[in-house]
Amino acid sequence: MDKDPSHIVLSLGDATYERQSGQLRDVNGAEITLRPQSAAMLKLLASRVGETVTKDALIDEVWSGLSVTDDSIVQCIADIRRNIGDKTRQILRTVPKKGYCLSALEKEVAVAPLASAPHAQHDTVVSVLAFARRVGATLHIACGTADNAAVFHADMAQFAAGQGLTIATKGPDWIEIACESAMAASAFALLAVASRPLRIGIDMGSPQDMPPHRARHLAALAHAGDIMISGEVTQFLTAGLDCDILDIGDCVLPDIEERTRCYKIFDRTQTPGAASVVNREDLLPTIAIIPFKARNPDPQAAVLGEVLAEDVISLLSRSLEINVISRLSSTKFAQRDASLAEIGKLLGTNYVLSGRHMARGGKLEVHAELAEVSTGRILWADAETCDVDQSYSAPDIIEWIVARVQKAIYTRAVMQVRQQPLPTLESYTLLMSAVALMHRLSPDDFFKAKVLLEALMERAPNQAAPIAWMARWHVLRVQQGQSPDPGTEAEPALDLTKRALDLDPDNVLALVSEGMVLTNLKRQLHDAEERYNRALDISPNDAVGRLLRGTMFAFRGEGQDAIRDTEHSLRLTPLDPLKFFFLSLTATAYLTAGQNEKALELAELSLRANSTHTSTLRVKGVAQMRLNRVKEARETGVKLMKLQPNLRVSDWLRLSPTRDYAWGQELGNTMKEIGIPE
Repeated sequence: MDKDPSHIVLSLGDATYERQSGQLRDVNGAEITLRPQSAAMLKLLASRVGETVTKDALIDEVWSGLSVTDDSIVQCIADIRRNIGDKTRQILRTVPKKGYCLSALEKEVAVAPLASAPHAQHDTVVSVLAFARRVGATLHIACGTADNAAVFHADMAQFAAGQGLTIATKGPDWIEIACESAMAASAFALLAVASRPLRIGIDMGSPQDMPPHRARHLAALAHAGDIMISGEVTQFLTAGLDCDILDIGDCVLPDIEERTRCYKIFDRTQTPGAASVVNREDLLPTIAIIPFKARNPDPQAAVLGEVLAEDVISLLSRSLEINVISRLSSTKFAQRDASLAEIGKLLGTNYVLSGRHMARGGKLEVHAELAEVSTGRILWADAETCDVDQSYSAPDIIEWIVARVQKAIYTRAVMQVRQQPLPTLESYTLLMSAVALMHRLSPDDFFKAKVLLEALMERAPNQAAPIAWMARWHVLRVQQGQSPDPGTEAEPALDLTKRALDLDPDNVLALVSEGMVLTNLKRQLHDAEERYNRALDISPNDAVGRLLRGTMFAFRGEGQDAIRDTEHSLRLTPLDPLKFFFLSLTATAYLTAGQNEKALELAELSLRANSTHTSTLRVKGVAQMRLNRVKEARETGVKLMKLQPNLRVSDWLRLSPTRDYAWGQELGNTMKEIGIPE
C-alpha cells in the first residue's frame, strides 16, 4: 500500500521538510524560517530529490525569470545549507557547471487525523459560497439545526449590520449575504461576532452557478472555530497577507465523485511566527518595491504602476549588494493601504520603495520615496519627468530611481556606522559600510573598514564574505600606500582567502579575492588567472571577477583580452556605487591596447566620481603624455605627487604585477616623463 503523501517528510540532516506545507523543522520540531527566495528554492529542489536542478530552472522558479546573477543563487544555497546543518555539502550538493542536487530520505510521520466524531450539538455549521468574480462574493451560511435558527439569524443580522452588508435571502436554517469584502476577512469577522462556536466552509461560485453542498461538507470537516476552504478559493487569497493557509490534502466529500483539495485558514494576526524573519546575520539588505500608485483614476494608469515597479525590480536585481523581493510578492500590496511596518514584517524587508505617477500629454511624472522599515525614516524622495511614447517605456527614470536608491542605502549604512555602537548595527550595514570606506583615500575611513570587518567576522564566523573582503583590504592597503611594509601583506591575505574557501569552496567572492591577492601581492599572474577562471565558471556574470581578470590581462600586456573582460564588467554594472573603480581599470585596459584617447576619456569619467584615486591619476597622466599633451600630463603628475608624496617609479615597479613584463617597463618610463621621481 502506498504511503499517504501528507504523512511523508524529507529527512535533511538534522532537519525535516514537509513538501505540502513547505515547512522546514529542526530536530526538536520547531519551525525554521528561511528567506522567501531560499524557501522557494528549497521547495523546487524538494520536488525533484536526487535530480540535478539547473541554475536556469532555479532562476525561473524563484525570480520568475528576472535577470539575476549566480551570486543570488549562491546566497540562497548557503542559507539552506546553514539552516539544515549541511556543513559537508553532501545533502545539498553543487553539480559543477550544471546546478544543484538535493539528496534526502523520505520518512513517514504520524499525523493526527481530522476528527470524524459528531460535533457538539451547540456548534453551528456555516458554509460560505464565495466570490462571483465580477459582482463580489456571496456568503451562503447554513445553520446546523432548525432549533438554533433564532440565535443563528440574530448572529448573522448582527454580522451583516456591523459589516455594512445586505442580507439577500434567507430560509429557516440558512442565509445568504451579498459581500464584496475579502472572503477571509468576512469569515474571521463571523467567528468574532457569533454567540456560539462556528464551523465555516468556503467554496467558489454563486448561488446560480452551483449548489452549496460542497461548502457545507467543507464546514463539516472543520472543528469548532475553524475555517475550511476548497482549492479554488486559495487562488484568491494571499498566504501571509490575507491569512495563513495549511494544506490538509485531498479529501473525499459526500456526494462528490472527485476528491477535493482542502485547506484550513487562520487569522494571520493570531498566528505566531507568520511573519517573515529578517536574519540579523544576513550580509545583504533587502528591499521591496511596491507598485507605484496612479494619481489619475484610469485602469491603464494602474497597469503602468505595476510596469514601473517591475522595471525597477528587474534593474535593481542585477546588484550583488541588495536582495530584492520578487514582484509576485510585493505586488500584493498594490491595492492595499498597508503600513510601512506591516509591509516590512510580512515581506521581511529592510527598505520599501514606493511612489506615485501621472501620465499626460506625452509626459510621465514619477514621484518616488525610499523608506527604512526599522525607523520609518524617509531616506530619499524626489520627482522626475520624462517624455514617453505610447508604450510608456521610461528607462531613464528607472535608472534614475535605481541609482539613487543604491546611493541612499550606502550613505545610510556609513552614517549609522559613524553614529551607532557596532553591536547595535545589522550585519549588512557593517559589510556595506566597510566596502564603501575601504575604497576611500582617507586613512581614518580605510582603517575604520578593517574594524567593521573584524566585528562582522566575530559575529558571523561561518560567513565567507567578510573574510574575503578582509583579504581585499590587505591588497588595497598596499595599492593606496597605507602599508608601512607592503611585503608583509600577502601572507595574511592568503590565509584569509583560504579560510573563506574552506567554509565555501565555490564562493565566488573568495575565489576572486584570492586572484586579487595573487595578482597584486604575490605577482603570480598565472595562478591568479586560474582562480578568476574558476570563479567565472561558477558565476559567468560576476562583474568584479570579469574586471580583475581583465586587469590581469592588462598587466601582461594583452590589451584586447583586457578590453573584452573590463568592458563586459562595465555592462554588468551600469549603476554600481563603485563605478569609478570599474571605469579606472577599464581605462587601464585601453591604455595597454594603445587606445589612449579612450583610456583618457574613461579615466576622466572615473575621476569625476573619485578625484583622489591615485591609480586613475597615473593612467590619466600616462595617456596624456602618449597623446603629446605634455603640459596637461605634468599637471596630472603634480596632483598625483601631492596625494602620494612618497611615490617613486622604482618602488612602484618593485611592487607592480607588471614588473616582469615589457608593458610595465614602458609604463614606468612614461611615469618618469610626467614628473614622478625615479
